[in-house]
Amino acid sequence: MQYTLRMSPGFEAEKKELERFLFQNVYRHPRLIDVRQRAATRLQQLFILLKAYPERLPERFQRLGAEWGTERAIGVYLAGMTDRFCDDQYVAMVEMGRSQAADWS
Repeated sequence: MQYTLRMSPGFEAEKKELERFLFQNVYRHPRLIDVRQRAATRLQQLFILLKAYPERLPERFQRLGAEWGTERAIGVYLAGMTDRFCDDQYVAMVEMGRSQAADWS
């Protein structure tokens, strides 16, 4: 016997209303879109830098790069960053020219 769980029609309508509100007032708020765009640009610039100079990755990600490929290792490195750590790495490596990325472990 197979069971399917569903929300009640009233709850489904409330959920959709909440989703509309969140998209209009939070997720797509102009200030948040600007913050997201800056973050995406920083990630992209870090990716480009580390792809061009994979030796600047932390050692464990260099080893992963040898096993998985450089692009995937860079992706894992960037995906594991907090927003603040990413901002710090961007400033240190892109703006200040530090030669080695810090590890977030």
